[in-house]
Amino acid sequence: MRPIVLIGMMGSGKTTIGKKLAMDLNLSWVDTDLYIENTKHQSISSIFETQGESYFRDCETNALQQLINHPGVISTGGGIIVRQENRQLLTEHTLVIFLETEITTLIKRLDINNRPLLQNEIIETKLTSLYKARENFYRDCAHITVKTDHLTVAEVVEQIKNQMNQ
Repeated sequence: MRPIVLIGMMGSGKTTIGKKLAMDLNLSWVDTDLYIENTKHQSISSIFETQGESYFRDCETNALQQLINHPGVISTGGGIIVRQENRQLLTEHTLVIFLETEITTLIKRLDINNRPLLQNEIIETKLTSLYKARENFYRDCAHITVKTDHLTVAEVVEQIKNQMNQ
């Protein structure tokens, strides 16, 4: 079985949905951001602050390469799809699920204090800009798309499982 990978904007529910989906399918779960923090012994915010976004994206690609054969559910960072290399790995080696979420919903869900890309920014403007830059990448990578707005975690997981069985 190919790994199941969740992609989408920050706040779309990749971590929460990933944990629940893994539990329901009796699979292991891993999060690329947590993996990076554990291997680098540094928080994502600290990595952004001290080494910059480009270094973080390198870490993200490395993490994906190491986890690509993980036989379970992988939750990713929202920007993992910005690199063509990552998009190719995802589409060729995993089942990619795009958790599509409206900007207004993201704003309600996010704690901006833990989001380096949202620091010193007007949140709605920054999220809209990021989404416009990434939307086609998300769509191009996705084997399954689930709109998460107005759904509970359980409902999103059920939709994913139903689409996986089709």
